[in-house]
Amino acid sequence: MKAYYCKPTTEATDVLMERLLHPQGTIAIDTETISLKDRTCVGIGVAVSPEESFYIPVLPERGEVLIDVLDLLANPDVVKLYHN
Repeated sequence: MKAYYCKPTTEATDVLMERLLHPQGTIAIDTETISLKDRTCVGIGVAVSPEESFYIPVLPERGEVLIDVLDLLANPDVVKLYHN
């Protein structure tokens, strides 16, 4: 399994961004929250294949690709499986 952490100040390569923002096939989405009681989102995990996933922080600082990931989640042409 390859996992990539998209920090707010990290420049990801064009190849990684292509895999994340233009996935081939179904993707899996998981949100990370502070706790079961405090459901404030602190990050979003996106698996683009069984072997490759990305983590995009939301808090305390937003990952630089967060807006692009939210557009991906809103895209009706991409099949998504949600967890949590």
